[in-house]
Amino acid sequence: MPMIRYACSSCEHASNRLVKPKDLASIKNVEACPLCKQDTFKRQIGAPASKSVFTVDQPGMQKAVELNMDVIQDNIKRSKKEPDRGF
Repeated sequence: MPMIRYACSSCEHASNRLVKPKDLASIKNVEACPLCKQDTFKRQIGAPASKSVFTVDQPGMQKAVELNMDVIQDNIKRSKKEPDRGF
């Protein structure tokens, strides 16, 4: 389900809402803030939601993570030692 973020420009209250895809067309861009009751609770532009293709819990994935743990640890150590190259 899509996640919609709202933020109030009056009191700076913010919240996220899960919305059913069938209800997306009826979403308001501005509504009353639940805290300050002003009509300044605006829908924010955000990154699109995505769904992971696999998880570590799937068969074989745990083993792949275990096998690559040495490589992962080496990369972490190297990133702490080397300066940021700005790539």
